[in-house]
Amino acid sequence: MSDWNEGMRNVKQVDGTDGKGNVNGVIGGLALWKYVQGGRTTQNVDFITSIDSAPHSVKNKVLPLPKSPLLQQAQFFFYKDRGRNYIQTNITPVWQSPYLPTSAKKLNTIPPGSVPYISPVDLLVAFSSRPEPWWRQKLGL
Repeated sequence: MSDWNEGMRNVKQVDGTDGKGNVNGVIGGLALWKYVQGGRTTQNVDFITSIDSAPHSVKNKVLPLPKSPLLQQAQFFFYKDRGRNYIQTNITPVWQSPYLPTSAKKLNTIPPGSVPYISPVDLLVAFSSRPEPWWRQKLGL
């Protein structure tokens, strides 16, 4: 994801639109891939956000931006990188998650060039609380 900054810049434009100081973090398979070397690969990016009306409101604000690398096909939301690859992007509101990871950051504090991964501890808590036993096996729990 060589042009991650471009995608993050588009997502950051949503920051402050609801006046709550939105928090964001990369959760799910991409975070698991970062911390569990030799583990499974992933083909999507999952964000968690404190925007209550996400993902609908986020998509409505980000999709019309000029030159946005984000697009929607049917009900799926994608990030189109410079290599013309489509990366499925899921935006999950906090109310659909078991908890808000403590390592999630406010969008306006994420420096250019960095990926806001949740911490390994938050990832462990998130995946160990899932009902599917194969998630816990993947983490060795």
